Amino acid sequence: MEPSERVHLRETCVVPCRLTALGIEFCLVSPVTENRWEFPKIIIDAQNGQSESLLHQAAAVVGLRGDLLADEPLGQFDSTRGNEARSMIGYLMRVTSVDETWFQQANYRRRWCLAEEARARIRRKPLRRFIDVALHSVEFDTRRLVSPKGPPNGRVPGRRPT
Repeated sequence: MEPSERVHLRETCVVPCRLTALGIEFCLVSPVTENRWEFPKIIIDAQNGQSESLLHQAAAVVGLRGDLLADEPLGQFDSTRGNEARSMIGYLMRVTSVDETWFQQANYRRRWCLAEEARARIRRKPLRRFIDVALHSVEFDTRRLVSPKGPPNGRVPGRRPT
């Protein structure tokens, strides 16, 4: 590839959230070798495009199961780094269950945190905006976050990494 050629990646992420006794919590993920927190994401290839099953796959890789709360995305942003251009689209997901072990557990860690802590941990401003949009979209209807089965795993988990 020529140095001047730009690679364009299309990514989508889920913004996993749940309602607990503490308030609305968001699940962030980070590679175990880094301290870079973000939302579960997946690269969209040109052949398959974006689908709801891909969004569920992104969450399942880190042991989260749930429902998308809307067909419309929370937002979208573009970024560049070197010869790489990225487009990211984010969707809000209500987490209904959390797996104790998951496929990428050796490579990724999870952390549940309230909005303020999540904003502090996420470095990229556009990803932090997804939190604000998510809070705004559910602030008047928190019933959308409560699963008919109750909290994930039948209990209100702590906020430490799992």
